[in-house]
Amino acid sequence: MIRTYDGRRAIIFNAATFTNAVTVNTACTLRRTGVDVGIGHGKGIAAARAAIPSARRGVEGLVADPAPRSCPMSSRDRR
Repeated sequence: MIRTYDGRRAIIFNAATFTNAVTVNTACTLRRTGVDVGIGHGKGIAAARAAIPSARRGVEGLVADPAPRSCPMSSRDRR
């Protein structure tokens, strides 16, 4: 059993370490992550595309390099 960086305890079985990939989230100082944000039905995706860049600029700790990306899409695009 090990303790994770966020305080959780994890049990890793021997077979798992030899047959599966292990992701180390704390290996680098910076970490890229993804966030899904829903847009209400009837709201324009074009308006969301226009609002995202300015909303991103207000996020504390967001680094400029590599530049953040956003990929707005409708729920119909995700099927």
